[in-house]
Amino acid sequence: GNTQDKFQKKLKDLRCIKNLTQEAFAKIANFPVTTIAKMEIGVREISATDLAKIARKFDFGMSWFYSPSDLDEFYVSEA
Repeated sequence: GNTQDKFQKKLKDLRCIKNLTQEAFAKIANFPVTTIAKMEIGVREISATDLAKIARKFDFGMSWFYSPSDLDEFYVSEA
């Protein structure tokens, strides 16, 4: 659905903001790289639990995933 699309984009944005490969991102987030890859292309659904885990590992608020995209700049500047 639409929320999944947003999560997909946010996940990829986060990885790009942090300048990480899928492998490096997966290692920090503690997910198999195949899972991250599937999440990014929408094959695997991204759950609230996944988001919480990722947010915690990267030390930011989970609400960022739910925020409108125009807040991405705010997050980047805070990082």
